[in-house]
Amino acid sequence: MNYFYFGDFSISLILLEEVKAALEAEHRESTEEYASTLENLGNYYRFKYEDSTAIGLLKECCDIRTRVFGAGSEEVARSRQSMAHLLMDMNRLNCALATAEECLAIRQALYGSRHPRVAACLFLKAEILYKSNQLPLSEETAYMALRVNESTLGSPYVQTANCQLLLGQLHAKTGHPERFQLFFEKALEVFTSAYGEMHSQVA
Repeated sequence: MNYFYFGDFSISLILLEEVKAALEAEHRESTEEYASTLENLGNYYRFKYEDSTAIGLLKECCDIRTRVFGAGSEEVARSRQSMAHLLMDMNRLNCALATAEECLAIRQALYGSRHPRVAACLFLKAEILYKSNQLPLSEETAYMALRVNESTLGSPYVQTANCQLLLGQLHAKTGHPERFQLFFEKALEVFTSAYGEMHSQVA
């Protein structure tokens, strides 16, 4: 169970710490359940801006998954993805980009080039490149993510809309307002359908 998404961070932390302690009492530190608990704790501390704690938890999670599942596993790719998000939030963009590319390489080896999990890595890479002000590379990567999502999921999905929104932001920044408007309206339609008109993604 993903306690992180209960919505109340204080309750989430208490529950996660209880789960972690129970797993340790049963000597189950080398299990995916324990690794997932560490990952959720790491994400909690990421949103609390306690970066050093978050990094330690995510590194331990990745180490466990590497031992249990192997360096080329989906489980390790998930750890790399979480770490890349954290490093991006910390503005450690070179490290974030390298970590996202590690995640991408694992998933391309596992799934090929056209899979939603590959698209998720491409989108993350595009976000990092955008923050790094590498706009042409960000646009190219975002279009790759969009094409994969459209061919595997279809258009009316949040993952597709996220790509469209990023592309809209890129076109706005590079002086193409008509393209910004096109992508913004497409993304807004999906977000409104998925979340309703009062959600922050729509507002």
